[in-house]
Amino acid sequence: MQAENLRGWSACLLLLLLLLPLPAAAGTVVLGDAVNGVPLNATSDWLRDETASLGVADLADPAVQQQFRSGPAPSSVGLTTAAYWLRITLQRPPAERGRDWWLVIEPLKLFDLRLYLPAPDGQWQERLSGDRVPFGAGRDLDYRQFAFRLPDTGAEPLTFYLRSQDPGGLSFPLSVWREDQLHSHVRAGDLLLGLVYGLLLGLSAYNLFLALTLRDKAYFMYVAATLSLTLYLFHMYGHSSQYFWSEWPWLVSAARVIISSLWGIFVGLFVMAFFQTRQFTPVAHRLLILICGVYGLIIGLRLAGLHGSVSVMLNLLTPLAILLVLFIASVRWRQGFIAARFFLLGYGVLLACTVLIMLRINGILPPSRITEFSLPVGAAFESLVFSLALADRIRLLRRDGEAAYRDELTALGNRRELERRYDLQRSLADQQGSHFALLALDLDHFKPINDLHGHATGDQVLKLIGQRLLGCVRDKDLVTRVGGDEFLLLLATPSGPEMVQEVMRRIRKTMLNPINIGDQQLQVGTSIGFACYPQDGRTLADLSRHADIALYAAKRAAQSAAASAGVCCSDQTIAEYISTLLRPASLAQYSA
Repeated sequence: MQAENLRGWSACLLLLLLLLPLPAAAGTVVLGDAVNGVPLNATSDWLRDETASLGVADLADPAVQQQFRSGPAPSSVGLTTAAYWLRITLQRPPAERGRDWWLVIEPLKLFDLRLYLPAPDGQWQERLSGDRVPFGAGRDLDYRQFAFRLPDTGAEPLTFYLRSQDPGGLSFPLSVWREDQLHSHVRAGDLLLGLVYGLLLGLSAYNLFLALTLRDKAYFMYVAATLSLTLYLFHMYGHSSQYFWSEWPWLVSAARVIISSLWGIFVGLFVMAFFQTRQFTPVAHRLLILICGVYGLIIGLRLAGLHGSVSVMLNLLTPLAILLVLFIASVRWRQGFIAARFFLLGYGVLLACTVLIMLRINGILPPSRITEFSLPVGAAFESLVFSLALADRIRLLRRDGEAAYRDELTALGNRRELERRYDLQRSLADQQGSHFALLALDLDHFKPINDLHGHATGDQVLKLIGQRLLGCVRDKDLVTRVGGDEFLLLLATPSGPEMVQEVMRRIRKTMLNPINIGDQQLQVGTSIGFACYPQDGRTLADLSRHADIALYAAKRAAQSAAASAGVCCSDQTIAEYISTLLRPASLAQYSA
């Protein structure tokens, strides 16, 4: 009798399982404030379908039902070709009946998503979604993530299935939201992402302006890398499928691999240009070229239709690229490239945020607000720091540019600076019909100082002489050292003969003062020759030649007269010469 009863009860149970399309879940979620926005994976039963061959009809098989595991269900499982089934049961208390509740799945990417809700006829209503489905058909809400309105079953529990699959890395965090709270959630996330997009685009525009101004390859590559990163974020967070290619779902999966590979290529090119790897890290340079080539290969393979394999290649290549870039930056920092510190700071934070995203996609870290938005926040921080690095690069370039126009010893202008200022002064003089003078100055008795006291002392003398000459001219005039103890002074648009005479008087007077270096008191003299524009020539070469002729004539006159001052002539002679500037005259009139 007992055996017959047992057989009877077993038959009833089997019949009950066959009649019920959905068995009761291990846990029932009661809708309310306590579960609003809370992840459902923890209370979901789940099944791993290794062959991805099970359909919803197969779930009525008791053997399949026995394969379901009690929660918590995973929310990220990484690279796998398997499909995952989740079984969820929701219960509406009286206070929530008649209110709209939404099921939201917020993966960073998801290739195949299927939601099965019970239909009135006892069958299943299938909702196809994921990246392969057009945007409008794959969700009930115009939202960047997957959102579905849950039916109101009143007092009856609602049990449904969710199937997800993505061979490129599976992540499927899900939650339920009351409609009013969901809208607030959507606005907060879009606001943060909008600020990041705006910042990245603004910095891209700023650095593009610098690139066009400076014609620096590093700036162009950085702009390309930043725009690629912006597009990658726009795509990863669902806005590209929402606004760009909502009707071309095949682009969504392909664009993910292509955009991320382009980002890697442009980062590599930027690193090459920014750190000058060809010159300073040649081995790493060749490795970086190889990695960029592999990124290009991945793009080609994805365009050819491959999906899972290129995702694996991308996941393996990216850590290698990260380590290589960090190595290059570290080496360049040790080599004295100060801008590398900005790079390491910004790129290090971005890489840390990228690692968080990769750990989430590969199922190592659970989904959270931190892992969800770490990448855009890291991207914003990296762009700000990189802009500082590029600004520092501008400072270095400007410093190097200015150094090209300065005498290394005295910090006076050099011949290149003289040429630049001469062109400006000539244009101004032609416009105004004015005149300017070029003075050639050579030190007397300087060689014995080098011979007796050493070149270090001689260098100190040249520096002090340069400072004295600066004190003899106006701010708009130019003092240059063109070699050894030779100086050229460009007197800008003199107001009259008195100005040139006054400058020469100041020079003679200041040169009479001894030069004190330590406990040594030294004395040098000077000889001066000068020429005027346009009487003595219209080119710098002509004026320099005439001033040199006058200089050596003055030196011979000084030697013959044994004049320690070394000036080419007396104040009276200078005045007579200057008075002839406004009428044609030969060089001999004012160089003798």
